[in-house]
Amino acid sequence: MDEYHKKLLENKLNEKELTHLYNQAQNVTLPSTITKEHVPILNNLIDIQNILADNEILEELEIDKDQLSMPQCRQLSRLEKLKEFVVTGEPITLNYSNAKGLIIMKNKYIASLASNKWRVLGTNKWNRYKTPQQLVEKIYKEKNNEL
Repeated sequence: MDEYHKKLLENKLNEKELTHLYNQAQNVTLPSTITKEHVPILNNLIDIQNILADNEILEELEIDKDQLSMPQCRQLSRLEKLKEFVVTGEPITLNYSNAKGLIIMKNKYIASLASNKWRVLGTNKWNRYKTPQQLVEKIYKEKNNEL
């Protein structure tokens, strides 16, 4: 076991602490439209999710499975990607079609937080993007050219 996992084992939380953190993360509600002013809330959520993901990794190390399902780790990566979108300064609408990992921009463009894909509302063709900044620049540049 490497140093990272040894350090995690030393700081492993008990069940009560984990339940408290999980409930704390679930009780934080973000508004439907997120702007730069919500970055501190996102940072707190990312910190909590980091702890939950680390403990999830430890639990998975103790159990030998063929296929791992790590929802806390996936949620952490979604939150980090959401923060990258928000830092660009453009308003983002959350939970398009009640899906956790989809956001909508300008009521027309849908982006996935889990994979680097986006599409136009009403179409089924998903396109790839390299970074959230690149996608936001493309969408808002395209919007400005239409004016």
